[in-house]
Amino acid sequence: MGIRITQQYMYGSMVDGMQSTLSRYMESMEQGSTQKKVNRPSDDPAAYYRILTTRDSIDETKKYLTNINEATGWLELTDSTMSSLTTLMQSIKALMNQASTDCTAAERQIMADEAWQMFGQILNLSNTEFNGNKIFAGHKYNESAFDKGLAVSVSMMDDSKPGDEDYENSPKKAWSDVISDGLINVSGTSDSSIAVQFLEKGTLDATGFHVASGNDEDGNPYDADGDGALAFRWSSDGGKTWQTGSLPDGASKISVGSGVEIDFTKFVGTATTANVTTTPATGPTVTAEGLASDVQVQFIGTVPGGGDINLTTTDQFSYRYSTDGGASWVTETASATGNQPLRLPVAGGYIEVDATGSANTIAANFEVTAQPGNVLSISAAENTGDDEFSTEDGTVLFVKPTGIYQGDTNNPPPQITISNTKPGVDLGNLKVETEGTFGSNVLIRFDGAKQADGTFSGNIPLTGNAEFAYSYSTDNGTTWVTAYAQATGDGNPGSGQPLRLPVPGGFIDIDARNANNGDTIETGTQVLIHPRRADLGYEVMKDTYIDVNRVGTEVFGGYYDDKPVLSDDTNLFNIMGDFIAALEFNSQEGCQEAYSKLSSCLEYVTTQTSRTGALENRVSLAYDVNNSTLLSQEEVLSGTEDIDLTELLSKLTQQQTTYQTVLMASSKIMNIGLMNYL
Repeated sequence: MGIRITQQYMYGSMVDGMQSTLSRYMESMEQGSTQKKVNRPSDDPAAYYRILTTRDSIDETKKYLTNINEATGWLELTDSTMSSLTTLMQSIKALMNQASTDCTAAERQIMADEAWQMFGQILNLSNTEFNGNKIFAGHKYNESAFDKGLAVSVSMMDDSKPGDEDYENSPKKAWSDVISDGLINVSGTSDSSIAVQFLEKGTLDATGFHVASGNDEDGNPYDADGDGALAFRWSSDGGKTWQTGSLPDGASKISVGSGVEIDFTKFVGTATTANVTTTPATGPTVTAEGLASDVQVQFIGTVPGGGDINLTTTDQFSYRYSTDGGASWVTETASATGNQPLRLPVAGGYIEVDATGSANTIAANFEVTAQPGNVLSISAAENTGDDEFSTEDGTVLFVKPTGIYQGDTNNPPPQITISNTKPGVDLGNLKVETEGTFGSNVLIRFDGAKQADGTFSGNIPLTGNAEFAYSYSTDNGTTWVTAYAQATGDGNPGSGQPLRLPVPGGFIDIDARNANNGDTIETGTQVLIHPRRADLGYEVMKDTYIDVNRVGTEVFGGYYDDKPVLSDDTNLFNIMGDFIAALEFNSQEGCQEAYSKLSSCLEYVTTQTSRTGALENRVSLAYDVNNSTLLSQEEVLSGTEDIDLTELLSKLTQQQTTYQTVLMASSKIMNIGLMNYL
């Protein structure tokens, strides 16, 4: 049976064929104009997805390469600066070597002028900038890394050095420890070093400066002028001229020069006072100050007779004291003054006796034992002529130049943020402190107290011994680790004790005693520990960072928070300050000591330079890896996205021929009529 084909069916089939052929032809034409195989998701969804992910990978790799270029700039400048610093230190070392030989004061003064210039060059290098940012200032790279400032050092007739057996208990170490702890501050400015030489023996303790009591071995009183003040002299021109001053009893500051002040207030405020005990324990109240050593004091009694001492009279009495545990004694005679209290010189200082509470009477054989607490000994200069100054004659303080670090370090306490997941919760005075070294953010969440059914929910009372759950996260809350702890209260109101909870990197201490809810931690309370580090890191590969900036104190030393930040033989700024002071005050020994320290410092700086070189090598390796990765990624993208022109031209030729054939065949069929069959 034949099949009837209508004209309409035949026409529709021809149109569909033409449209299909034309569509494929136009698609190839678009690929030729864009040079892309896939121009829209519908062309090839799987290929389009691969294209998008590959483009993201390429963008990420390009970002790494941009970071590498930036890091390379930082590190190359740092390496160049460190190399310049090493070269400069070699020149300084040569100058120190020259100054350590037999030179005149005039020659050393000329060298001092050169040393000041070198100090300025070090200061300039420490403030080197990359694109306007200081490379040695930590995160504070928009500010100066170092400013010129003043510091203090001590010199005295003491040849002991760290490591020597005699050094540990020496006055020299006591002074050095106080300086290292940042308990002596210097304010003001000076274009030269300043020497402060004490003219009388004395002490510095928790109550301030004191001139020593008693007499020297020749019978001369330590307080030569009898004014109760500690005499000193100072010079700011290398010892050519001197000015004198005195410190009233209990003073804590020394003013020298134009606006320069040496402030001992921190030491006075933190030093322990003398520890005094009496036998019998009941009786007069006794205090002590300015003691140079432990002392035992025994009251013998009135003279004559040896009776009890009535302080409302002017009766004479005798007492004795020992500074060697009673092996030997010094006997003194004094008189009551009719007034309270009684002040007696012993062991370089004084004891003060207040007998108001014991009928104004000191019993015969009353004994006092006193320990001095924190005391700095001060020895007097023997030669005080203008041309007789020696850096080792008595106790000498030098005010010298140094670098004061203005940047930040990797050691500040972390930033703590306290919040609650529930809206409207007022946490009041909830107090949180941390201890440890936190390398990244730590988020702590309080989940609740243990309930009767074993679950954890609700607020956490600290007055009892409730068990509770808390969680911590090191990825900003993406994943959590649950831990458990127990309160330590005794069940009474107000008994809640601060909690110490272990977390990654250290501990947190939580005190809820003054919180609005009183000894309670609200459920949902969160604590974020955010470490504040000075490192400026560039990501050069996935999760791989290169720290390009430097904490300047690690290279140049100087002072930070009123403290010298490196040891004496690695602190470049302090070594230069000591050298300048030694030159200006014509101290060959000081120049030799500075030379010895600089040799160690040069090795230290060389090590720091090597660290920069190692970072440059890491950046170079990261560049090679990323560059190779980028080429590979671009090849993958090209293989997925880009058209093969040779294949496309052949395809276009075929499609064009096909389309023309379809048109011709359609035209002939459409032109057939009834007359073709007659």
